[in-house]
Amino acid sequence: MSDEVTKTLGEGKIKSTQYIPLKLAIPMFEQACLEEDDELQDIWCKLISKSLDPEFDVAIKPAFIDILKSITSLDAKILKYTFDFVSENSAPNQEVDLNNCPVSLDEIKDKFSTVPYSDIMVSIYNLKRVQCIQEYLYKSRAVNDFSFSVGRDLYYVLTYLGSALVEACMK
Repeated sequence: MSDEVTKTLGEGKIKSTQYIPLKLAIPMFEQACLEEDDELQDIWCKLISKSLDPEFDVAIKPAFIDILKSITSLDAKILKYTFDFVSENSAPNQEVDLNNCPVSLDEIKDKFSTVPYSDIMVSIYNLKRVQCIQEYLYKSRAVNDFSFSVGRDLYYVLTYLGSALVEACMK
């Protein structure tokens, strides 16, 4: 694991490192060492590397550690896909409004077409549980109240927590 962190730090051209507070460092290293999934180990290494980078501008939150402990590699892939979808479908050089860039369940199913539908849904529910995505909340033009999308046309949006997590360890 330390070789991967060193490699990641080297790729990022980081000239100096910063201290990671113990309340973050200990659980982060502990969980990274316990992780057996190679894809999730890479994510943990990126989180450690970004934590060490004084130039990285997203605050590393204790919640990131709790979330990473709770997700699978499929969850991470769906979260990253949602993040990439937002990035690709947002106007360049403008601040991204996460609530205005929903991704449909059908798009997620198409992207992960080799994965059973039930596994996709379990991942989506888990990402909702850890508050990285949420169902798209739209405002009806006919009625001035908010409604959740229902039926086959489910849409999801990335939360600010989910976006920060991807920035911290999946980019």
